Amino acid sequence: MVTTRVTIAWKSDPVPLEWRGLWRRLTLQRSDGTTDTTSLVLWIQTERAYVDLRIPLDRNGTEGFAGHLDHAGQNARWIRTIDCAPTGQPDEGHLTRERRIMTEHGLHDPYIEHWWLEDTATPETLTDTATHITVRAGNHLLLARTQNATCEVSHAQRVADGWRIQNSTLPCREGALLAAQDLQPTAPNN
Repeated sequence: MVTTRVTIAWKSDPVPLEWRGLWRRLTLQRSDGTTDTTSLVLWIQTERAYVDLRIPLDRNGTEGFAGHLDHAGQNARWIRTIDCAPTGQPDEGHLTRERRIMTEHGLHDPYIEHWWLEDTATPETLTDTATHITVRAGNHLLLARTQNATCEVSHAQRVADGWRIQNSTLPCREGALLAAQDLQPTAPNN
């Protein structure tokens, strides 16, 4: 059998409007036939930047990553400039949307993810550097940063006195209020 490798002409143009927002994963169907419906998985996609947080119920295999999305038609490629658990594998999928449900089919691994558009507020990028990306959609904020060899991806919600971390790759941060410096870019080489 001959395998044909297709070259995709990726574009760094603004991400299609239908892909932007706060997405909550409903289900993952892996290539080995297993499924995951219990992990907390949140992804905020803005015009260009994104942050993705994945916390299994038992917290084993927690992941967080952030960067920029390239696209070609319905195909998406997530460029991970911040990655708390790098795999070295390309992160590319085919996306289709029907109303508030988006389906992602892996291009290199035959997984299927189903996503729910959790918040329809216009997403925005608050910080975008090589070591710190913060994106927001409505009352939800996802922050990714690396500092002093520590990688953090956290989900915060707006409360009366600021932004409170609800979920994080660093469990010790959960429940904490974000300080002003948490929303500022970190210095290079930190």
